[in-house]
Amino acid sequence: MKKYDYDIVIIGAGGAGITASFTGNGFKKKVLLVEKNKIGGECTHSGCVPSKALIKAAKLTYNVTTLKDYSIDLKYKLNTENVMDYVKSIVNKVYEEEKPHSFEERGISVLKGHASFINSNTISVNGENITGKNFIIATGTSPKLPPIKGIDSDYILTNETIFNLEKLPKSMGVIGAGAIGIELAQALNRLGVSVDILLRGDRILKKEEKETSKRIEDILLGEGIEIHKNVKLKKIEDGTIHYLDNGNMGYFSSFEKILVATGRKPNLDNMNLKKIGVDYDSNKIIVNDKLQTSVSNIYAAGDIAGPYRFSHMAEYQGFIAAFNCIFPVKKKTDYSQVLWTTFTDPEISHIGYTEEEAHKKYDNIKVYTETYSHLDRAITDNEQGFVKVICHKDNIVGAHIIGNRAGELIHEIQMLKKFNIPIKKTADMIYAYPTYSDIIRKIGKKAYLDYLNNNLIVKTIKNISK
Repeated sequence: MKKYDYDIVIIGAGGAGITASFTGNGFKKKVLLVEKNKIGGECTHSGCVPSKALIKAAKLTYNVTTLKDYSIDLKYKLNTENVMDYVKSIVNKVYEEEKPHSFEERGISVLKGHASFINSNTISVNGENITGKNFIIATGTSPKLPPIKGIDSDYILTNETIFNLEKLPKSMGVIGAGAIGIELAQALNRLGVSVDILLRGDRILKKEEKETSKRIEDILLGEGIEIHKNVKLKKIEDGTIHYLDNGNMGYFSSFEKILVATGRKPNLDNMNLKKIGVDYDSNKIIVNDKLQTSVSNIYAAGDIAGPYRFSHMAEYQGFIAAFNCIFPVKKKTDYSQVLWTTFTDPEISHIGYTEEEAHKKYDNIKVYTETYSHLDRAITDNEQGFVKVICHKDNIVGAHIIGNRAGELIHEIQMLKKFNIPIKKTADMIYAYPTYSDIIRKIGKKAYLDYLNNNLIVKTIKNISK
């Protein structure tokens, strides 16, 4: 007689939950996937997919406005009335591959409803008790709104509601200057929305290199976006944002809509985690390096576990959590290879330490940079940008790219970093010409020349030949 209904019960069907379900199923385990909304989670319905569709539409619109730079004359009239229909169509296209039947055809059971724990081996969904040997909590996060008056008004949008709009507003205030706020601000502005960004600090994209965030700021300003720094919000009233400046009350003129992108909070409501002994705080479920919670047969993965809230990290954790549910020898998470891309135009990609962080961590670092202005393909495409690679001895400890195709270029550096291959090894590789990837070889050449100039034998020969 079976002891449990399922080997693995996964609560939440976003990136982490989907990956975990496929992994468990791939190892011939009986898997249940529980989701109270639609499968796909935030990424499919209110994150990666709709935002990139909107960004693509905005990029095409912007490209038309720059045709004169290529000596092309085109008369046009901008009409974005149906752009949100396009965004919704892309979401639906992706969701077609994530509907319950596609999982059930693989042998993964799917149940729609809210799950709450009765004990460490039992949950209740829609009044039905379900038992499992192991559980993976992958319920994700939701927008965290600042505690100010009027934040619950009809003017307010978050990433969960903005893509439900039928038409774009004429004006929008964007509160928050992280990746979500900046990506959407630029896209909306390019589609004809008058955009103001409000941030409480003095720098947008504060996790990036200072030089990188400054370049993006200059681009946004050049495209007509207003950026207001060190803003202390007080209240929102009839689309008007009231703020405090050196003790004096001020306000920003009425916006048709206001997008709030100021952080995230964990989705833990009514799950009875405290009752069964699962530890959590206001930001996340607390896990060890094997993604186990304080209850050993219950794991957490994805945004709900942190520390990095990206879809690719959710997939990474989803695999590890499922693996550890199955095998006695547990895998550990390794965050030394974390990378991310912010899909502004131009794109920004980031691995490891910034230059400032690396200087604090190591006594001796080498920084190699190359600009797109020395790259023939970028010149023909009229693109600007740069690549920076930060090394300690021969090891890559950080890399930063701003420019066209940054999100693709970063993976070559990621591979070098992961397998401890010095960047100088790319110096004698043959790269196709003209390509953006050739900029990695150019940096490799600089590192190789640096190596030669500091080589004792080379130094000796130079001294003899003087």
